[in-house]
Amino acid sequence: FYYNGKPLNLLVADDNDVNLFLVESIITRFKGECQTVRDGIEVIDSLKENEFDGILLDIQMPRLDGMETLKQIRKMSGDISRIPIIAISAFASEEEKKKIIEAGAQQYLGKPYFPKDLHKAISSVFKLDKEIPETVKTQKASEETKSISSDKNMNNTNNNQESFITNLKRIDYPDFKVRINPDSKSILKLEEIYNRRANILDIDVDNSINNNDSVKLRETAHSIKGLVGMMSAKESWEIAKEIERLASEGKMQEAISRIGELRLHLSEISEDLKIIKSHLI
Repeated sequence: FYYNGKPLNLLVADDNDVNLFLVESIITRFKGECQTVRDGIEVIDSLKENEFDGILLDIQMPRLDGMETLKQIRKMSGDISRIPIIAISAFASEEEKKKIIEAGAQQYLGKPYFPKDLHKAISSVFKLDKEIPETVKTQKASEETKSISSDKNMNNTNNNQESFITNLKRIDYPDFKVRINPDSKSILKLEEIYNRRANILDIDVDNSINNNDSVKLRETAHSIKGLVGMMSAKESWEIAKEIERLASEGKMQEAISRIGELRLHLSEISEDLKIIKSHLI
């Protein structure tokens, strides 16, 4: 990601720590730069204090959501009002996409997504440099040499390690590997972020049930859907999606009946991460 002779610098807004970690990893992998924030208020504050080439803006966020943030940015004065914005959402409906584009976003990306999807969205909005700076070419060549050596070492052990994939209950490892590009450092950090986020959402589920709050349960299920989707846990994503739908329709008892199953999936994803970690460290 090189733009006007320098690394593309993006402001990334998302309240999900796992999503922020993955987006930052992808942007870094493509040699871009980014600053991360967690809600629309932080977006507005960051734009007033720093210069960015564009924004990756999640639509569902606390305090000030993505749609309202987008509208406020377009009403700001000067160049800030014209900053390119790529909206990101787990709802990914044609109706929502239309509203977001009409509100001023240049592009729309549904979650969960792969690195190639993010690359395509960014490339469609920014006229990225075709020529890479010479200093970067030299660095890239050195990194590729190291990567080839690392791949050879990895291939030597893969035959003995591939059997661990069959022990994974929820994570689709080939899909996961494309998203994460896993190494020991990344997995350690991702495991910590996932477990912390899953525990917070589990408490939110209990609060929603105790208060008989279908709106809060829908929001929490939506967050869980985004969390497990980016972890390449397809079946878990489907369960969270169903709970989200039931809660949005006010069918609390039906939604609650699926909570135990979803909690089991969240626990099994955590165990899958332990298994993956044990084969990378």
